[in-house]
Amino acid sequence: YVHASKTIKFIHSKRRRAIYISYIISFVFVVINFTGYFVTELVRREFAYSPKIGLLYGLSLLNLLFWTFYGLVFILRSYKKTKLIREKNQLRYFFIAATIGIVFGMLPNTLFGLGIKIYPIGGFSTVAYIAIVAYAIVQYQLMDIEIIIKKGIVYGSLTASITVIYALIVGIFYWIFGTTFAQGSLLINGLAAMVIAITFSPLKNNIQLAVDKIFFKDKYDYSKTLRDFSSALTSILDLNTLLNLIVNKVTDIMHIDKGYIMLLDDKNEKFQDDYLVEWLKRNKTVFIREEFEFNLESGRFSNKEDEYKKIVETLTNLKKQGISLAVPIIYKNELIGIFNLGSKMSEDMYSSNDIALLTTVANQASVAIENAKLYEEQSELEKSLHQSDKLVALGTLASSIAHEIRNPLVSIKTFTQLLPQKYESKEFIQKFNDIVPKEVERLENFLSELLNYSKRSKTEIQQINIEETINGLLVLLSSEISRYKVKVSREFRNIPKISGNGEQLRQVFMNVILNAVQSMTYGGKLSIRTNATPSPDPRWVASPLKGEDKFVEIEFEDTGCGIPKEHMNSLFNPFFTTKEGGTGLGLSISRKIVKDHKGTIEVKSPILPDGTGTLFIIRLPVDNSA
Repeated sequence: YVHASKTIKFIHSKRRRAIYISYIISFVFVVINFTGYFVTELVRREFAYSPKIGLLYGLSLLNLLFWTFYGLVFILRSYKKTKLIREKNQLRYFFIAATIGIVFGMLPNTLFGLGIKIYPIGGFSTVAYIAIVAYAIVQYQLMDIEIIIKKGIVYGSLTASITVIYALIVGIFYWIFGTTFAQGSLLINGLAAMVIAITFSPLKNNIQLAVDKIFFKDKYDYSKTLRDFSSALTSILDLNTLLNLIVNKVTDIMHIDKGYIMLLDDKNEKFQDDYLVEWLKRNKTVFIREEFEFNLESGRFSNKEDEYKKIVETLTNLKKQGISLAVPIIYKNELIGIFNLGSKMSEDMYSSNDIALLTTVANQASVAIENAKLYEEQSELEKSLHQSDKLVALGTLASSIAHEIRNPLVSIKTFTQLLPQKYESKEFIQKFNDIVPKEVERLENFLSELLNYSKRSKTEIQQINIEETINGLLVLLSSEISRYKVKVSREFRNIPKISGNGEQLRQVFMNVILNAVQSMTYGGKLSIRTNATPSPDPRWVASPLKGEDKFVEIEFEDTGCGIPKEHMNSLFNPFFTTKEGGTGLGLSISRKIVKDHKGTIEVKSPILPDGTGTLFIIRLPVDNSA
């Protein structure tokens, strides 16, 4: 009885001591019972046989009363502590059954045994006790009957196996040494005990595995699959992919008709006043619709009018959606989402094992969801930094951009002003036709490059022509290049297109070219070279796919002031700058972009004998689709 009382709920090792103590006392009393100190004999009375009390019968009665009330107190305390409605119902029915068994069973029978004339109705109360417990098992899965059956099969098989092992050892010794030695030898018993001790744990594990696979195959398969799946969730960083995968995997494996995940929006506080959200925040356990419906029908919430209305509204909404379970997704003790699930296609109830498994998946999912959200936030921050860096670069070029736009406009304006006076001059018309369209095209190309550079980056991968990209940037920077009196030489080999984000790579090349130009205060030369190579670094062993160019190499070499040795290690650090008014983000962002494209960026300085000059080498894979 005490063991049954305590196995309804999970018991910590400390609380198991009471079970062990009760069993030890019971064993001692069983031994004493054979001595005649509890009951000396049985005598015939009006209704049945009753015991004739011995000297220590009072001790037995005291033990019975103590453990009876101990069990009832434990059930009541557990009822007050638990927040799970299903557990409350389990405990309520078990308490009622136990009370009936004690009041109408144990008490009359004990009084009858003490000689009081009362009919011993214990047998009838036992029927009532069994009926109530059976109802609780069916309605609320009291004691998890499936688990009890499974454990019964496991321990029954284990006992049979140990018996066979012992019998085999004794049989072998009997065959070798004869009957007397085999039955009485301490050596045989010690050897058998040692063999059983060694084989017990692996034998139990193998039997449990076999029972799971044979008798509970579906549950074993989906439990194992879901546990393996939940541990792999944290590697998925795309939030939508992650949520779809969780829902599809869980509903497919457990054969659930529908499911979806809702994430709480902290910014605009949607659903903050929803009863289901409030309940899950408060209790942090699974919301089971059927249990609430049962409790609603039994009038448990009738005295709480405000809560009653909210519960009815919540249950109505869940029923319309076909939702049976709401599993809270908890991260750092805070509710971040709800995993709503429909009914099982088999129409079976969710067992406590199912709920424990779904809770495990939700816990793993909470970490994965937070990781994915942080990754999204980081990506958005990087995009903002990329955009800020672009705008800073454009701000630096403001005067050059204005100059680049003004020049063609001046030419066009001059010709249009002279047109009314000289429209009959063939020479003027010839010049007009030669110059104005070119200036318009030049302005159009410049504005096109300006727009391409300044617009917000997109995420899609596309085929990029490196030479066209660099040539476009040189058009955009032509005024700045002229202002610094820099000569540009281009040595473009026939390199393949690469796959990547064109806008991001344009930003990288812009940063490197602009840094090179602005480092040549008194004029100089910028050499841009492209080449194809089979490996990402000349120092590395070539790619296994010999004969194929798997990387492109872009070199930017300038004759500027160079980079001091003490600055080389900090060059790519965020916010490190030696320019007045600089942000220090350009090269840091450039390295991040190149790294995201699975490439490398390298800088060498100085490269000239006089201690000046800088060389940037960017290597990018041709195929970045992976």
